[in-house]
Amino acid sequence: MTRAERQEKIEETRNAKYHKQGGRCANCGRAVPFSRFQLAHVIPQRKWCISHFGAKVIHHPLNMRGVCGLECNAAVQIQPDSAEAGWFAETIREAIDGDPDEVW
Repeated sequence: MTRAERQEKIEETRNAKYHKQGGRCANCGRAVPFSRFQLAHVIPQRKWCISHFGAKVIHHPLNMRGVCGLECNAAVQIQPDSAEAGWFAETIREAIDGDPDEVW
């Protein structure tokens, strides 16, 4: 996937999350203008996480939440070495098996 294609997928995901969440932050619930709406990774986007869980899991829309800023971004993250992260990654893998085109 080219950089432009990846950026297009990110914007599609951002737009979809914005509308699905009703323009509100997934953490604090505050209304956020689209221009300030950010995507946050639940399982963090770190080298270890990408090598451990795979890029498809880390960059999957299910691993994203729309937030209003950095403080709320940090609040939606889970510890990557936790049982919760393992369970969540498996749930995303099952979704990928069902719809591989949803991954960017």
